[in-house]
Amino acid sequence: QILCPCRFGGAFASLVLRAVLPKLGYRNSLLVYAGISAVIYVIAFFLLETRKPPAHSTPPRFDTKTGLPPGIWKDPAFWSLMMGVSIGVWGFLSPSYFLTSATITLNPSLDPNSLIVALPLILQNVAIGVGRIGAGFIADVIGPTNAMFCSFFAGGVLCLGFWSQIGENQFGLMIAFAVLYGLLGSWFFLLMAPAAAQLFGLRGLATIVGYIVTSQSPGQLAGASVAGVVHDATGEYSSVAYYAGSVMVAG
Repeated sequence: QILCPCRFGGAFASLVLRAVLPKLGYRNSLLVYAGISAVIYVIAFFLLETRKPPAHSTPPRFDTKTGLPPGIWKDPAFWSLMMGVSIGVWGFLSPSYFLTSATITLNPSLDPNSLIVALPLILQNVAIGVGRIGAGFIADVIGPTNAMFCSFFAGGVLCLGFWSQIGENQFGLMIAFAVLYGLLGSWFFLLMAPAAAQLFGLRGLATIVGYIVTSQSPGQLAGASVAGVVHDATGEYSSVAYYAGSVMVAG
């Protein structure tokens, strides 16, 4: 749940970028946002303070050089978790990247330079913050691995069955999809560590989670680019929705 405030920050960032983008253009808007981020990160860095654990709770030294528990490379659950995250994340970010452009295209009556076209993305970021707080409580009830699976699956189904069916001048449906996707399809990231702990225990947990996070790299790097290729080839945002939903459900 510690990751939730960053999504409320994402909503604020959407407001800032939408306000400056028509006036400054893409390049200068990114430079302004990068400058704001750099200042905030530097301030946050000096506010960090490490709390050392009590001596009696310090675990013994691991007997492997990597910190991974012995035999984990032969555990199907380890490969399954990494592959599920690696595949599913290819579609996870597509709605966030394409919501605003889809809103502009499908609602020609709206001013493309106004703040209103960014409303679905802004509300999605707020909903992600709320959804991730709720995910912690849901994971306490059904288990973090089950909750993580449900989030991936729900996000994929929403893309396949909801986003793909939104047509022209259905701005309300776009907002509804954005909120539902934020509430239900946004949990996987913060549940990776609890799911790993549930499956493998606490020994070598930081290293295990490091491998799982690293498995996202291809999808984080190229997932949205592939979605862009899909859109350019078809000219339809419904195709992007089918692509994103399919890989999330597959993951």
